[in-house]
Amino acid sequence: WIVNGRVLFDRNEYVAELIDRLNTFPFAERKLKIGLEYGKLIRRYVEGKAFFEANQFLDAYNAVVHALHHLARIEVIDRGFHPETTVWSQVRQMEPQVYKLYSELIESHESLEKRLELLFLANDFLIHSKAEIGSAHLFEVMKEKDIWQFGELLQHHDLKHFTQDLGVMLDYLTEKGLINVCQIETKGQAVYHRGY
Repeated sequence: WIVNGRVLFDRNEYVAELIDRLNTFPFAERKLKIGLEYGKLIRRYVEGKAFFEANQFLDAYNAVVHALHHLARIEVIDRGFHPETTVWSQVRQMEPQVYKLYSELIESHESLEKRLELLFLANDFLIHSKAEIGSAHLFEVMKEKDIWQFGELLQHHDLKHFTQDLGVMLDYLTEKGLINVCQIETKGQAVYHRGY
């Protein structure tokens, strides 16, 4: 509505600047949105894998569909576009590999368990391949100092939108060796804080 609508009144050129910002989609905003989607992707993937391992295949299926949706949104944003509600028609043209995963999950005649098993293998690779762009915003913040505690990251103004997915994201990036964990001494004997 904002981009395609006709502006009847624009005090202080606010709407014109908003339209320009939406059309150009600045890199900093893209990096933040990709980071947010990446955190959601990891959370859904981890939830789906836990459901799968507990033989809760319908819940795993639901989580994987949501994970693929976040992956699709990352692909669209990475190419400089805003994801639309019909994101799969965008992704079909931009990244056929992700669209193929989605269509195989939805339309395949294999058993649900087999479809999910194959998808988790492919998703693990895709999530890891997107780690650099998906974590760019978080890594930029973490460069501000050598060691961070989880609470400090949660309080950082540039990570205020990450609060829901930050823990899962840090765990995943630590597991993949992209973030190092260290122990920070406390006043208690043999009790340490976890630092990143």
